[in-house]
Amino acid sequence: MNAPSQRHHGPRSVDLYFGHSVLADRRVAPVAGCLQAPDYLRVISKEETSRPSRSDELPYRVVEHVWIPMSDGIRLSAQLWLPVRAEHESVPAILEFIPYRKRDGVALRDHANHAWFAAHGYACVRPDMRGHGEKPVRRGDVDHSGQLEEDMADLIDHVSEGVSSPEIILGGHSSGGGFVVRFAGGAYAGKADAFILLAPFLKYNAPTTRENSGGWARPATRRIIGLAMLNMVGITALNHLDVIGFAMPQFVLSGPYGYTATRRYTYRMTSAFAPRPDYEGDLAAIDKPLLVVAGDRDEAFIAEQFEPVISAQTKTGVYHVLPGVSHMGIIYGAEVLPIIEDWLGGLSL
Repeated sequence: MNAPSQRHHGPRSVDLYFGHSVLADRRVAPVAGCLQAPDYLRVISKEETSRPSRSDELPYRVVEHVWIPMSDGIRLSAQLWLPVRAEHESVPAILEFIPYRKRDGVALRDHANHAWFAAHGYACVRPDMRGHGEKPVRRGDVDHSGQLEEDMADLIDHVSEGVSSPEIILGGHSSGGGFVVRFAGGAYAGKADAFILLAPFLKYNAPTTRENSGGWARPATRRIIGLAMLNMVGITALNHLDVIGFAMPQFVLSGPYGYTATRRYTYRMTSAFAPRPDYEGDLAAIDKPLLVVAGDRDEAFIAEQFEPVISAQTKTGVYHVLPGVSHMGIIYGAEVLPIIEDWLGGLSL
């Protein structure tokens, strides 16, 4: 991406027309009343999913479903939250890449969070990642370890089409945060202008990680180490093997979208999602504004360790530890949104 021609406070505009054909064919629905919280979501997240309102909120619409083409010919499904003015002018954009399906229990969270940002002038893009969603080519797998980075580059190119100096803010939670670190340390890092990490995964043995991620992830550690050693000498024939399983709650598996649950990752997917083995190198490559937020009750990660670990590699970060907030509470609760908005408003890019 070409360097911006001007520097100023606040995010530059990003054209989110997505081409006239996409918006002309979109299925638009107001957020209010479109979802009812399932009982299990009320149980697992006692933090309120309501969002603070302000008198200066803007009207917005939801594009329930669009297909975004990738360079290898497949299409990824995405949902958009657009300020109404995005239909005739450019608006700032936030792209979120997380490992949850956009139609499962996280959908309530998506509507709450992204609608809040759309009401404050930001367009939000929430894709189903390759290997996830309702009908992936191969669930829990990719073709090679760099493919998710290629997909994100394609997504950024798609939303930036026709804009001379687009600004892209890339964010992710948990494994998605780990992917953002990987992207920021990779060949396509120049396509993004700022990064948001919510309780990010860095490495299984990083100082930030609790054992087995608090019981959520069940890695086949010996297999991972063996495959890593083989890959170091160029042997990749076994990268299709599963190396990690996830302790999906039964209520998710038995729910209406339980069939979309991605319960295992191959070595390829695990590698594509996580920072490179030298995660410190990925962190050291970050020279763009960075926001890191985690809760002090996070069951998977040690929130207080993020600042010393990450700040030792890059000086661009701003860090917040939220009291009383859990791993999922960081995305369901309302506490993080004003922090992100304040940080976005203070950017000078």
